[in-house]
Amino acid sequence: MKLKTSQKTSHLTESHKPGFSQRLDNIFNAIHSPQRGRQAAIARMAGMSVPGTKDCLENDRPPKQLKNFNALSKGLAALIKQQNYPIIDAEVIASYLLGNQQNPLSNLSPLTEGYYDLSREDPVYIGQVYLLINQIGEGLGMNIYKVIGRDQLEKLYASILPYCLKHNVDLDSSHLREMIECSIKLAKASMLR
Repeated sequence: MKLKTSQKTSHLTESHKPGFSQRLDNIFNAIHSPQRGRQAAIARMAGMSVPGTKDCLENDRPPKQLKNFNALSKGLAALIKQQNYPIIDAEVIASYLLGNQQNPLSNLSPLTEGYYDLSREDPVYIGQVYLLINQIGEGLGMNIYKVIGRDQLEKLYASILPYCLKHNVDLDSSHLREMIECSIKLAKASMLR
């Protein structure tokens, strides 16, 4: 959706329906983003100052400048993707923010069922995590590939690997080893969800 601009100004000329601030909050709430720091995050995404962002939110209106509104829509699309939700186009987000359509996140849930986008991650680190899980299983006296069913094995990897990647965990950490050991025991008992 290309938003119209007048020839003399780059202000947003498409009208918006009341509730802009609530719709923006709805997006953040849908992806479980903490309330604290939202204004600063919005300011960064939109390329605006925090006081300018505060003015928009208090006056329940989108940024006046088209470039700031488009940057906000693109930033929200990137944030949604980063949180492992299905990709939503920035134009769809822009239309929702203006009040022209339903919340595109209302019926979506994160792609967490065995899914984690590994394409941006270090393959050596990923391999080390897999080897560590296998090593800890051997330390427990089991071949995890024979003892644990495929479904539970996938859930084991889907819980440990994203945690390690997100927190850049030291693989020699006793805390991580304990967590993996407990997860292996739960997987063996078919208790991972």
